[in-house]
Amino acid sequence: MRLIASFLLCSVALNAGAADIWRWTDADGVVHFSDQPRPGAVKVNVGPISAPSGNGPPPEPPAEVSIPEPQQRQQSFAYSSCVVQSPENDWTFHGVQPVTVTLGIEPQLQQGHRIQVYVNGAPRPDWPANATSYTLPEVYRGSHTVQARILDSSSRVLCTGPTVTFHLRQTGLTSPLSPLRPQPPPPPAPALPTPRPAPGAPVG
Repeated sequence: MRLIASFLLCSVALNAGAADIWRWTDADGVVHFSDQPRPGAVKVNVGPISAPSGNGPPPEPPAEVSIPEPQQRQQSFAYSSCVVQSPENDWTFHGVQPVTVTLGIEPQLQQGHRIQVYVNGAPRPDWPANATSYTLPEVYRGSHTVQARILDSSSRVLCTGPTVTFHLRQTGLTSPLSPLRPQPPPPPAPALPTPRPAPGAPVG
């Protein structure tokens, strides 16, 4: 009860426009406020409270602060396909030779995007960034895989195509396709018939 009275006294002093308030705590731990100093009291500085005048115009309401809505994240361009058109899957070549890889990209490659081709699971460093066709020099015997990807300017993958596998069969010496295979000798020429003597001719 005494604590409530102290706060009421403080409120009255503030409403009266007192600039200096004194605060002290009694032996029971109750905090008191007063506009008169006393031993042990601590001065609390409170500025004068100005009440709005009733004759002036009403204060304008604070202006509303418009918070801009977060911009929608720009959606990345979508490709419908990025496939290897040639060689087709499971094609077989004979002999060590260059192999031309042709891609099909729909829609066409956009500005700032680049093509990345993986051969046997590793990116091909010599593939031009905007080329849809390129010749791989000297592909050797065995099975090989090729796959196309499209990346944006931040190297984010926008499209990944299916993996295509092709094969190279090196021509051996025993293959009928090899020019180094020993060829069989030509067949002997047929024997000419022996001429028969004319009738009545002397036999020598």
